[in-house]
Amino acid sequence: MTQTTTRVLEPSDLGAALAVLESEPVANAFVTSRVQVAGLDPWRLGGEMWGWYADGMLRSLCYSGANLVPICAGPEAVRAFADRARRAGRRCSS
Repeated sequence: MTQTTTRVLEPSDLGAALAVLESEPVANAFVTSRVQVAGLDPWRLGGEMWGWYADGMLRSLCYSGANLVPICAGPEAVRAFADRARRAGRRCSS
């Protein structure tokens, strides 16, 4: 059985986050450009970066700022991000 977890990423997660972003460079250009400039600091990034882990490996991201942007997210990751967003309350416009 696959163990999954979702959490807010920290600066120490930058390398793993960039690896996920680089897996689909065109589709992820918006978020990649922000992360390359600001890192994963929520204040500088303009929002939080959430990570979805399967069996201890970072598989998907979700930028939660002015927009909610899932990255490399399959159905299970999308459900986890949606649940987290619902519990946090609306912070984004889309």
